[in-house]
Amino acid sequence: MTTTTIQTQTTFDLAAADVALPLELELWSNRLARLLMSLGARDGASVAMALAVSVESVVARAAITKIGAIVVQGDAAADAPIKIGVTTKARRATLSNDVDWLLLDDLSTVRRYMTTSDAPVTINELAPAA
Repeated sequence: MTTTTIQTQTTFDLAAADVALPLELELWSNRLARLLMSLGARDGASVAMALAVSVESVVARAAITKIGAIVVQGDAAADAPIKIGVTTKARRATLSNDVDWLLLDDLSTVRRYMTTSDAPVTINELAPAA
């Protein structure tokens, strides 16, 4: 049995991102937050993030925290109830199959992302489904 250390963080460092404007981060993270919510991510849920430090990782962290979910760095599905994660095609093969991975560089994800609203995420969208 292997042990995985879970590191959680609920904030992100905008200064570490290569984002031209905070507005871009806001718009991009709104779109990604909606994609994550469409997969079932909600307030209090743990969402895995298996990404190299990049603008994508900053946007993903912002999107996850925006919906009130908890960022879990890496693939810790064996140690925590993680159902959703964000990664890239290059990293996917090494990750758990127990997680529904959103592949940021997959063409179908890019299409969904580009056709998703970048408007601010509303309280109604954040509310649990009845």
